[in-house]
Amino acid sequence: MPAYCTICSSGVTPSTPHLKCSVCNKYYHIKCYTEDVPDAYSDASWVCKACSLSNASSTPITLSLSAIENIIEKQFLKFKADIMIEMSQIIDSKLVLVNNRMSEIENNMHRLQTEINEIRKSAPNNEATNNIDDVAREICDRNERSKNVILYNIPESVANSVEVKVMDDLKQVVSIVEPLGKFPKPKKIFRLGIPKPNAPRPLKMVFEDCEEAQLYLRSNKTNPNKKFHFRADLTRLQRAKNYAVIEEINLRKSRGESDLRLIYNNNVAQITRANKGRRSQHLN
Repeated sequence: MPAYCTICSSGVTPSTPHLKCSVCNKYYHIKCYTEDVPDAYSDASWVCKACSLSNASSTPITLSLSAIENIIEKQFLKFKADIMIEMSQIIDSKLVLVNNRMSEIENNMHRLQTEINEIRKSAPNNEATNNIDDVAREICDRNERSKNVILYNIPESVANSVEVKVMDDLKQVVSIVEPLGKFPKPKKIFRLGIPKPNAPRPLKMVFEDCEEAQLYLRSNKTNPNKKFHFRADLTRLQRAKNYAVIEEINLRKSRGESDLRLIYNNNVAQITRANKGRRSQHLN
């Protein structure tokens, strides 16, 4: 089969000095090939410039792709490990939240059971609590009132505007607790009852939650101004129970039991007797 020069397309014969690429098997006249030609060459080893450039450019690309694959694989494994660690941390944190929530539910159940028992003891002859609806309403009422605080002996504003009166009341509350530390402001504040001359009405404060209300109630222990006292917002049943205890102690004192005194434990009125050399004894 005749051979032809790749450059000039003329025939190539054994007598014509020529080169043959060992890669592409194309022929070149030496006189036509403009690149440097080695002094000694073999048809089995010589490679033309085109094939040399092609081989030179393909080798680094192959290596580069291989390196990229290794980098991607390492990055993927690292990403997978990071994801696993993050997922493990999320699961652990969720488990902590679930455990805390379960403990909170258990505490609430215990508290509700305690409140039910207190309500059954407080109701006269247990009449009001024989009905489960009454018990449920009392519990809801107590939970709602746990966010409230009643403040007594605060002078009422003489302003005509309701908004100004509310601002004046709030300023008085702030002036009482400000020396004791940082206290949250109530979300709502208003007076209870009908205005009376020379007798300021109780001031009711409503907070976001019972924890904020408890801060005010606990401040009674550290508040040097005993004229102003924060009290819990009791339900009708709780107030009735306390009034009954007050009537009892007054009756017993009128009959000669002069060593009796009235104390409040968790907003529950109790009668105690102070004996010499002994602690006060609860009598109710």
